[in-house]
Amino acid sequence: MIDVKYGKRKVVNYRGARMVVGGLTAKNKIDILLYISREFAQINSQNELFERVMTLCEEIFEVDNIHLRLWNEQKQKIMPVKYMVDSEPPARPLDSGEGFSGTVFARRKSMLEEDLGRHPEMIDQGEKTQCVVCVPVMYRDQVLGTLSIEKHIPYFYRMDDLEILEAMASQLGLALNEVELVEGLMEARSRIESDLRMGRNVQSHIIPRRIDPWNGVHFYYHYEPMVEVSGDYFNVIRQGNTMTAIIADVSGHGVPAALVTMALHHHFQQLATINISLPELVEELNRQIQPNLPDGTYFTAQILRVYQDHSFSFVNAGHHKLLHFDYGTETY
Repeated sequence: MIDVKYGKRKVVNYRGARMVVGGLTAKNKIDILLYISREFAQINSQNELFERVMTLCEEIFEVDNIHLRLWNEQKQKIMPVKYMVDSEPPARPLDSGEGFSGTVFARRKSMLEEDLGRHPEMIDQGEKTQCVVCVPVMYRDQVLGTLSIEKHIPYFYRMDDLEILEAMASQLGLALNEVELVEGLMEARSRIESDLRMGRNVQSHIIPRRIDPWNGVHFYYHYEPMVEVSGDYFNVIRQGNTMTAIIADVSGHGVPAALVTMALHHHFQQLATINISLPELVEELNRQIQPNLPDGTYFTAQILRVYQDHSFSFVNAGHHKLLHFDYGTETY
């Protein structure tokens, strides 16, 4: 709640003229503007921002209703996006130049209309609003919409109210832009995280979950990508009396590297099952993948082939050196 204290305003007749007594004073204005600024600075979502605009206007201006309208480019209308109470007739989309909101939007200029009874063209038939302050909501040179405070009593608002509402609308324009940026970033992050989770699920299908023993050879491994998806790849293919294993690492990380592992998986699956030597396998793997790699991207690999008699051969293509541990002598 706002801490600024001021008396309730009322409209009186004085020497044949309508005037407002009570309400805001000049010394209240700075405190109120600082209060508005602090409130908007704490908001991170559009819905929360709209709700706060309603409560601020209700606290400050003793309103009967409030309307926040934003321009919809697709419909070419000023759409009511938030209001304090349901009105009769209901709030509806307006053309630029239609009604007091459309007029303010088209002219890009604030309006204080003390007695709408003199301007019935500004309101729909049956509408109870008699006094209105309506201001454009702008960001830089772009009109985003309008904000209006409305009262069923003529002559209720004055220039002090217009100045405060203009300041609020100015900060609202900035806040709308910031909130849209924040929500856009959050939405983009959510999409990226969703895509990464899906990528992790797809990539998990090309990484063996279990490798059964082969000819007395047992396999142990631990796979843990740095992010949801990675450029690390390994596999084991059995073909006749041989077993061929690959460990590969694509430069970089994340989605680009993970996509290369998909190509590695596809081509290794095919090449490991045909009768070619390991140097030929590596050369063919490079020939098929390298032309499609993004600039600056490369992969290293170690391919090992174990034969029926437990002899083995291997090819190292820029990867870490193969480490062999002799269990009997406990030496490398």
